[in-house]
Amino acid sequence: EDAMGEGEGSVEDVLAFNPEPKQRRENPNAVLLLTSQEAAGKLRARQTIDILGHSISVFRPDSDRLRRALSSRGGGSEAPSEAASVAGSQNSHTSVQSQPGESRPMTLLFDGIPEDMYNSEAQKPAAKRSIEAFVKSILKDAPVNPSLFTCSASFTTPKKAPPGGCWMNFQYTVKESRINPEDGKSYTYDAFKKLYQDSIDGTPNNVALKWQKCRDSIQALEKSLADQDGPRISIARWFMDKVRSKYPPVDVPWSSQPKTLVACDGIQGKLGDGKLSVQWKRL
Repeated sequence: EDAMGEGEGSVEDVLAFNPEPKQRRENPNAVLLLTSQEAAGKLRARQTIDILGHSISVFRPDSDRLRRALSSRGGGSEAPSEAASVAGSQNSHTSVQSQPGESRPMTLLFDGIPEDMYNSEAQKPAAKRSIEAFVKSILKDAPVNPSLFTCSASFTTPKKAPPGGCWMNFQYTVKESRINPEDGKSYTYDAFKKLYQDSIDGTPNNVALKWQKCRDSIQALEKSLADQDGPRISIARWFMDKVRSKYPPVDVPWSSQPKTLVACDGIQGKLGDGKLSVQWKRL
């Protein structure tokens, strides 16, 4: 993200990372999913970027390469279009990590909490409630059922927050679930089997085949969050996009990157006019 110059959160996911390709004629490479077609277009137009002293060539992946990358991540047949780019170099073995447990980053950082509140176990619960209230005020307009996801503030999960910071964790409640087209509800495989175990065609093979034809619940949810013809986006990405549209990032003296500043009732933030910053944070 630093090499691209598009700011934090511009890389939505690393679909594939191949530092030592099996085929000798293939260079080390990575397939990246960017958050916007504009960012992908700018990156391809540059043709090369410099990472850790290595010149990395950049180009749009062909359909076969993209299909392999999605297949290796279990991404199904829904492929991102313009937002995917490939970076490769004969010398580069830069390590890249994607968010574990989710197909996309789902953790944000609220920063700028006063020291007396951050260091007080008695005040932390109120701070978390204030941040959660702000997040929910944005999420109330999300075009999906709120029961399909959760959001929770934490000073310790996924790890101890940096001084003045508090994590905001998004999670889906429909992991490993698919949508039954007959009733539109999400089921795990065990629940799906139980639903049809007494039906005429409820043999294990028939149930398995029927299950495979059902759409993945998270893919459907993320498609609902996207623009009409755009690639799927996570609930965390939808939230950040809405926050940035409502509170455009501003230049600040303590950072080379513009920051998104928001007010959370009950917290007198240390940043501009008592506000907090909200941002993606690589873990």
